[in-house]
Parts: sequence; C-alpha cells; structure tokens
Amino acid sequence: MKRSLSSYSLLVPLLMTVGLGGCSNSDPAAAPDIESSIRVETAVAASERVEVKLEAVGLIEASEEAEIRPQVDGTVAAVLFQEGGLVAAGELLVRLDDAKPVAKLDLARAALDSAKAGLRLAEQRLRRGRQLISQDLISKEAFDQLESEQLAAAASVREEDAAVTLSARELDDYHIRAPFAGTVGARLVDVGNYVPKGTALVVLMKTDPVDVEFKLPDQNAEKVRVGTAVRVSSPAVAAMVDAVVAFVNPRVDPTTRMLDFKATAPNADSLLRDGQFVEVTLVLEVRENRAVIPEEAVMTLGGKLTVYVVEDGTARQRPVELGVRMSPRIEVTSGVMPGEVVVVGGQHRLTDGARVATAGPEPDAGGA
Repeated sequence: MKRSLSSYSLLVPLLMTVGLGGCSNSDPAAAPDIESSIRVETAVAASERVEVKLEAVGLIEASEEAEIRPQVDGTVAAVLFQEGGLVAAGELLVRLDDAKPVAKLDLARAALDSAKAGLRLAEQRLRRGRQLISQDLISKEAFDQLESEQLAAAASVREEDAAVTLSARELDDYHIRAPFAGTVGARLVDVGNYVPKGTALVVLMKTDPVDVEFKLPDQNAEKVRVGTAVRVSSPAVAAMVDAVVAFVNPRVDPTTRMLDFKATAPNADSLLRDGQFVEVTLVLEVRENRAVIPEEAVMTLGGKLTVYVVEDGTARQRPVELGVRMSPRIEVTSGVMPGEVVVVGGQHRLTDGARVATAGPEPDAGGA
C-alpha cells in the first residue's frame, strides 16, 4: 500500500515530539553523587596521665609474728588479754601461779638485807681499826683480819644481790608479756590449765604495717627495686593502699624463673589480714598528658597499626605507635595528639581522603 508524502510529513513531527518529550522528563539530581559523605562514629583523643605498671598476686603476712610460750612449768592463774585485741609491748598477757617464786624472791631480799647489815658492821670495824693501828694499839695481823672481814662482807652483799636478781628473773618467767605491740589471736589455754614450759598460749602478730609478698618473672628484676611504689587492693579494701618495696630476693628460683619481692604497707585500719590474697600493682613510670584513644580505633593495614583521623570532614589515615593498654582504651605514643578526632566505627569502609559525616563528639576549645 502506498503512503502519500503528506502522511510521512505528519509522522515525523510526531516522532520528534515524542523524543523531545522524553528528554524533557530527565532529572539531573537523580544521577549518583560521587561526593556523598560516609557516616562514621568518632571519639576524641583524651589527654591523660598514663602509668606503666606491672601486676601480680600478693599474700599478706604480719610484719612480725610470735607464738607466746612460757619458759617454766606452771598453772595458769590469769589470762589478761582479749582475743583479737591490740596489746602494747611489755603488756602482761598471761600470769602463771607465782606463789613459790614470790616467796623465793622474798627470801633472797631478806638475805641481801642481812648481808648489807654485815657489810656496814665490817666497814665500821675497819674504820676503827685504821685509827687504832695508826696509834700502834693493835697489831698488823689484827688489822689485816678486819680488812678480810670487810671484803668478805662486801662479797656476800654482791652474792645476795645476784640471788635477788635471779629470783626476780625467775618470778618474771611466770608473768608472760608481749614482746612487741600487735594483735593477739585466739587464746589457747584457760585459767586453771597446767602448762608445761614451751606450751603455746597465744599467737601475737604485728599487723601495722604488714608485709606483702609477691613474685614476678626474672626479666622484670631490673625494673623493680627497693623503694618502688606499690599499690595493694582487694575486694575487702574499698580503696587502694599505697606500699613500697622493702626487699628484693637476690636469688631467682631456678625452676620457676620467678623472683621474690616483699613490700611494706600501712594497715592502721586492720583491713589487710594475715594470709589474705591481694592484687599488687607496681608503678614503674608515670607519663603526663599522653594521648589516649579507644582500642577499636586501631586497625592493622599491611602489617602496620593505623587509625583514621578526621580533619575538616576528611578521613586521614595515619600510622601509630601504641603504649600502655588500659582496656578499653590505649595510649598512643606517636601518630595522634590529644584533642584530635579519631574514627572508632565504620573505618572499614574508608580510604585515605574520604569525606565523612561524624556521629560522635566533636573537639571543644578545651581539648579532650
């Protein structure tokens, strides 16, 4: 079928109209925006005081401990301490029946008084003898006899004086006293018990200060010295107790390769108890104003530690060197300054120079 020229002339404008109409409906805004930002989570690098520390498990021990035992046989006449109480050095703890040693001491004192009286009489006779011999009224032999009597009387006084001292010491053996100030434990005898010498009566412990014994691997030996600061903590102690290293064993255990240490800690409130396990922290170094960031900000790329730092809305990849770990944070010794914003979430989608939209804190004028 043949079409007339006029038919084609009508079709062409129609097609052009349809084509132009399709072009006019295109929207430039519908094209992808290659400059769109990547949303990430950020945090501000803090400026903190960082401590280089070693940690160990310690054992509390009394700085002094003694089992109080009598040196003589006897019957307990009195128990003069309160269990768990504090006692002073020299305080009487237990008294044994001392009737016999008291009587023996009285006899020794009476004998001493008699000897002193004899010495006074001998001295009087000797003085009179000197006057007489100067006048040739007595012989030399008689004067020598007076001198001998005076010397014998003086020796008798010394002998009886020693007997009094010995009797007093024997009496003191029946009075059991605290050798040092401390805390007494449970009493092990009652009034009326007969106790042979050497029987344990009570345990006395000096609990202020206390010793803290702990071990560290020998490679840390050079880092810890006498005077190194130590912190002691336990669930029973609300706050840490400051202590100081007082002893370093010069010998390393050849089997465990561990080195023994002992620290001294104050314990005025008696919160640290003998036999208690505690956590020991040794502060080896203190570094002020160090950059600290969350651990999740650190990535490993190509075998190197890196973080993304946000600068003017752009993520910049930086290599970093890390220091002390304080989970969930970590010290950065190189690569990040306090107050800078680091990416802590979404960094796996970033490349160096990517535009980001932050969803975390922004740095303020005062720093971190």
